[in-house]
Amino acid sequence: MKGLADHASNGDTRHRVIAIGVVDDDKSVRDALSSLIQSAGYQRELFPSADAFLDSNRFGQTDCILLDVQMPGLNGIELRSRLRAMKCLVPVIFVTAGADGALRQSPGRWCDRVLEKRSTITPCLAQLAGR
Repeated sequence: MKGLADHASNGDTRHRVIAIGVVDDDKSVRDALSSLIQSAGYQRELFPSADAFLDSNRFGQTDCILLDVQMPGLNGIELRSRLRAMKCLVPVIFVTAGADGALRQSPGRWCDRVLEKRSTITPCLAQLAGR
């Protein structure tokens, strides 16, 4: 898998900061991920719902999306499906309190990575950045 830096601009990240979108209905999770992303040196954009993310039209400038699976309204899997239908191929990391069997057994079918909320995101960020 290409690193996040490669996705951002074909490997040339000298001219801009990598942007990570966080879509989660839980404010405490958004705030925690925001702090972690900022401390890793990435730009972050926070969205309280899938609809807010779509309405922002920021998905074209987002290099990676940390996406909650279970949210009111449009859920994470539905958002990812809509993005793919729009030919938006940005890497998606599902952030979930508990991945169901299908998601856990074949994450590549649904997303690029699955991260359970009780684990740490730092290894995923490092791997995506190609470090």
